[in-house]
Amino acid sequence: MPDYTEALKEAYASATGGVILNTLQLSHPALEESLFLVQDFTSHTFTLEDETEQVFQPAPFRFTLPASGANGLQELNIAIDNVDQQVSDFLAALEGDPEPVLVRLRTYLSTHKEEPQNGLPLSLYLADIRVNNIECTGRAAFADIINRPFLSVLYTVTRFPGLA
Repeated sequence: MPDYTEALKEAYASATGGVILNTLQLSHPALEESLFLVQDFTSHTFTLEDETEQVFQPAPFRFTLPASGANGLQELNIAIDNVDQQVSDFLAALEGDPEPVLVRLRTYLSTHKEEPQNGLPLSLYLADIRVNNIECTGRAAFADIINRPFLSVLYTVTRFPGLA
């Protein structure tokens, strides 16, 4: 459960205290620039959790927060409009790269732009990406630690010749 501030709780409960602005950050280690998007019609400058200011570009998007399930898998479904092609261009630059795209979800209030109102950003990895002329969709999930081998280092003769 995110660590919501009192201001955000009030905004959700009574629709006062400012407009709720959801943001997405798409980043990848192969690219120098991240994509910063805000769910609004105008750009906004917000302060990130590391106290740097960042301009978020307007982009219509929608998402459903992950539900807690018995299987331990939590996924966030995301759909971002692709009218200006900025998201599809970002994803096209990564074609063939095995590393997943990191998605960070932050929530701000129009009256409190100096820090995210949901505590630390929800950080997930984008998978099952589909792009068409209208929108880019995908599922974002936490790193899959359930299905990883117990020892994260695979001891092979190639990597460790002394095993032979």
